[in-house]
Amino acid sequence: MKSYRGKNIELTKSGYYKYYSDKEGRFKKFDRTNDLIQEIESELEDKFTPHAYMNQSNFGGIEIQINDTGDGVRTRDLQQSKIEISEWVEIEYKTNPEDIEGDLIPFFKDPYSNGTYSLNEFMRF
Repeated sequence: MKSYRGKNIELTKSGYYKYYSDKEGRFKKFDRTNDLIQEIESELEDKFTPHAYMNQSNFGGIEIQINDTGDGVRTRDLQQSKIEISEWVEIEYKTNPEDIEGDLIPFFKDPYSNGTYSLNEFMRF
């Protein structure tokens, strides 16, 4: 058995590559290595790894994931019956008019709720 980016891959006797898909919850077969690698890469790219949480009510809140470069964020709303992950949005910066020093505050606009959230409102895990 081989491994690629943490995924176990098995080469079957019939020449297919077989591995267990977390996304679909079943085994998938591929006859070409490139197709298998593309599938695993897209699955890893779609995986939501939360970095922080904001409680909004007794029913739940919002989790955020910050991208590797630190300039984008996406959200996962935990208050709905069907949990959806937003598209990546840019982290913007503005100054607080009440702050004498003029420190920049990171914020983003959530595409689902149309709300504006400061990253300072979230608690890191």
